[in-house]
Amino acid sequence: MSLVIGMKLPTVKSVLVIGDTRSCNDTNIMAPEEKVFRIGRFILGAVGTTADRYAFLYGLPADTDLTDPVFVMNRIALAVTPVREALKVGHITPGQEEFSIDLLIADGRALCEANQNGHIWPVGNFAALGSGARVARYLLHKHYHPGLTQDEAVALGTMIITEVALVDTAVAPPATWMVTDGR
Repeated sequence: MSLVIGMKLPTVKSVLVIGDTRSCNDTNIMAPEEKVFRIGRFILGAVGTTADRYAFLYGLPADTDLTDPVFVMNRIALAVTPVREALKVGHITPGQEEFSIDLLIADGRALCEANQNGHIWPVGNFAALGSGARVARYLLHKHYHPGLTQDEAVALGTMIITEVALVDTAVAPPATWMVTDGR
C-alpha cells in the first residue's frame, strides 16, 4: 500500500495533499512512484494497487468533476473492465481481480475521501489513507492545528511519512506534495 495525507490550511485558504513514493506489493519493493496528482482544479492523493490507480487516472480531462459520484463510479467501472476481461481469458488468476483504489480529493478549500465503490464524503481538517493511515492519523491528532502555514504543513507531512516508514515497510520517503490554490 502506501500513505497519502490531506490537511486543510484555513489561514492560507488551501489544502495540502502529500504522499510517500514507495511502490510495493505483497512481496516486493519496486521503483518509486508518484501518488499525488493534479487533474484540472483537483489535487488527488491516490492509494491502492498501481495498475488500478493508473487505470482510474489515465486520460482524465482537465475539466473532470471528481465531486460527481456517478462519474467516479463510471470511471471505476471503466477501469475495472480490462481486469475482469483478463480474468475471463485466464491472464490473471482468481483473487488477483480485486480493484483497489482510495482517493483524497482536494478542491479549493475542500477535502474529501472517495473509495472504489464511488462513494465520496467530506472529511474534517485532515485525513490519511493507505497502510500507514492509522499511525498517520494518530500523529495528525497530536500535531495538526488549523493555523499551520504551508511550510509547516509540508514539514509535518514529511515528518509523519518518515515516522510511519519506521513501522510500515510499505511507506517510505521522500514525500511529494501539492497545494490547492484556495479558490
